[in-house]
Parts: sequence; C-alpha cells; structure tokens
Amino acid sequence: YVIFTSGSTGTPKGVTITHTGLLGLAHAFGQRYGITPGSAVLSLAAPTFDASILEWIWAADCAGTLVIAPKDAYAGDALTEVINHHRIDAAFITPAVLRTLNPDRLAGLMDTLLVGGEACSPELVTKWAPGRSMFNIYGPTEATVWMTGTPVRVDERISIGSPISGVRVSVLDARLHPVPVGVVG
Repeated sequence: YVIFTSGSTGTPKGVTITHTGLLGLAHAFGQRYGITPGSAVLSLAAPTFDASILEWIWAADCAGTLVIAPKDAYAGDALTEVINHHRIDAAFITPAVLRTLNPDRLAGLMDTLLVGGEACSPELVTKWAPGRSMFNIYGPTEATVWMTGTPVRVDERISIGSPISGVRVSVLDARLHPVPVGVVG
C-alpha cells in the first residue's frame, strides 16, 4: 500500500509499504503482544495515520474483533464510553489522547495498551501501567508502522525498546556513524 506521511520533516511524502513488511508486522504482534482469540481491539486511528494499519493487523492476528470508534469519539468521555460499551481488551493510543482518559473510569478494560506516535511521559506510565500490559512502540512509517517496542513500568526508564524479529536497528551520530550501546544518537 501507499500512505502519505510528513514524518519528522513536516513535508508530506508518499511511502510504499510491501507485503513482506505487513507479514513481519503480523508476526511481531503474535510474538510480543499476543492477545487471545476473540479479543476486542480498538480502531481509533484515522485511515490516513499508519497506526490504523497496526490496529487492523493486530485484530486479524489474534482472530479478534476490530471495534471502529465513531468519528466523534476520538478522546475524553466519548472514547471512554466506546471502550466501556464494547469492552475493549487492547488498544494503541497516542499519549496525547491517553491524557484525555481516566483509567479509573474504564472498569478494568484495556488489558493490553500500546503507546506511540510521540514520547510517552513517566506520568502517563504511572497512571496507566498498573494492572495492565503497557508497551511503548516506535518506528517510522517506512518500517511498516513500527519496529521497536518495550514494556513500560512505573519508575523505570522509558525507551524505544528492542527491534522486532527480522529487523536490525542502528543508532547513529550526526555524521551517520554508529554510536556505542547506551550513547544517545
């Protein structure tokens, strides 16, 4: 498929994603974020956001139900109502949207929560990680939505994690040379 993204440059560009990339994404979900068949997976991302592909593949991979949020239920109380009504088990939610929700109003739902698309703060982890599996995921569109991920826990450093199966990640300096492990690039 082809999807347009502005990425970090702010200049829209078309990106072609291969079937191989989609298969790798599906395989990674089965390995890392396996949820049970029949689970309700939230579809919140607009079709123009590559995260929508992640939601579709996730539901298909677990033989789950993809629950498409109405266009007016993108955050806050309206989204809380959708999550509760459909008993959502798993969701990918950007930190900006997550800040509009109250975990105490979700009746123990969203056992598996993926965050990405922007930096996740320690405050969000403190608020959302207890009682559920919460993961920070990262990856440019060109890598078929995401390529690294890690569980996040209260009082632990939040990182982009390790690469999914079949992906190699290199951290480079300003001159595009590899940096040693643990060095910011």
